[in-house]
Amino acid sequence: MGQVRQAIADQRTAWQAELQQEQEAFLRTLRQNVIHQTYAIARQALKDLANADLEAQLVQVFCDRLHHLDSSQQQAIAQTLSQTNQPILIRSSFELHPDRCQQVTEALRTQCEIPQLIEFVTTSDLFCGIEIKLAGQEIVWSFDTYLQTLEQRLSNALIQKETSHYEPHFSAGAGCLL
Repeated sequence: MGQVRQAIADQRTAWQAELQQEQEAFLRTLRQNVIHQTYAIARQALKDLANADLEAQLVQVFCDRLHHLDSSQQQAIAQTLSQTNQPILIRSSFELHPDRCQQVTEALRTQCEIPQLIEFVTTSDLFCGIEIKLAGQEIVWSFDTYLQTLEQRLSNALIQKETSHYEPHFSAGAGCLL
C-alpha cells in the first residue's frame, strides 16, 4: 500500500512539474506576442500620422539634438572629420525638402564646424527618422528608438510581473496563478 501511495505521489509531482513548465511556456509565448503586437500597432499608427508637419518637427528635434551635443562628442567628431575628406552622409526615412536639408546642414556646420560636403539619402532602414554617423558617434532621432524603448519596457514589465506574481502552489494537485 505504501508503494502505491509513493507511486501516486511521484506521479502527481511529475504532473505538477509538467503543468508548471507548460504554464511558464504559455506565459513566455503570450508575453512575446503582446510585445510584438503592441510594437506593430504603434508603428502602424505612427506611419499613418506621418505628414509634412511631422517632417518639420522631426527635423527640428534632430537639430536640437545636434545643438545639445556634449563637448566630448563635438571634439571626437571634429578630430575624425579633420582626418578625412569624405562627404558626410545623413540618412532619413523620407526625402527631405531642400529647406529641411539646409536646416540640418546649418545645425551640423554650426555645432561641429564641418567643412565637408553633406549628402542626404533616403533609406527604408529607418522608421520615421534621421540619423548621422560620425567619428564613432551616432546621432539619431527616430520613432524606432521610442518603439524599441517601449518594447524593452513591456518585456521588462512582463518579466517582472511573471516572476513576482507567479508562484506555484500545489494544493490538491493543481498550480495556481496569483
